[in-house]
Amino acid sequence: MRFAPGDFQSGKNEATNDLVVIALGAPRDSEDVRIPFACPTCDHDGLRIDPSENVTLVCPDCGDEHVPRACPDCGHDDLRAALSECAQPIVVCSNCRAEFESPPLQT
Repeated sequence: MRFAPGDFQSGKNEATNDLVVIALGAPRDSEDVRIPFACPTCDHDGLRIDPSENVTLVCPDCGDEHVPRACPDCGHDDLRAALSECAQPIVVCSNCRAEFESPPLQT
């Protein structure tokens, strides 16, 4: 597949077999970075990271903004997106290693 510059690409393997993907030529300086977590408002399957002073997750579908909060277990604010052992997206606290199925968000 080929995508034009500026086109956002995403995919999902709905098969039971593993999928291997190689991305070539992906620009490193893209400002459209997304994480594979559903929007709490509309359930769209990817949130865009707005790298402003206070990182905000923005839904590209409904436009709602969601502000991450610190780890509910230890209060540390360094949370990272990762893959679980069964290859599902999770959020992991870099301090206490607590895992969450979706990003903890401020209400």
